[in-house]
Amino acid sequence: MANYKIIIEGDEQDEVFSTYEDAENYALYLVSCYHTGGKILEMSNPGDYSYDPNDDPEYEIVETDEAVKETDESIRIFQEVVNSPGVYDDDGEYIRCPNCGHGLHYYNGVKTCPECGSME
Repeated sequence: MANYKIIIEGDEQDEVFSTYEDAENYALYLVSCYHTGGKILEMSNPGDYSYDPNDDPEYEIVETDEAVKETDESIRIFQEVVNSPGVYDDDGEYIRCPNCGHGLHYYNGVKTCPECGSME
């Protein structure tokens, strides 16, 4: 059975996924991280780091013969958090984690940061 890997901006990622959908969800997460980083860099020093929200990094999902590594519980929870709905305020803006700045997601009904694991 084929497994899948992600190549984003020419760099092959280490993670191996058992389904195409899991690989695509993770690739979309990486794209969202790219945009978050771009926004933060532009806010910190707008003259040096211009950010174009329409500029998405290119990614490709490829089949591989590599085996899927067993994921520990923290990685499994991270994947569930990332795949859960995002948290938005009344203006439609993504609510960010006060600790690390990543977007919050609902996990078991609680606002959770997939990056640092903090919960509100």
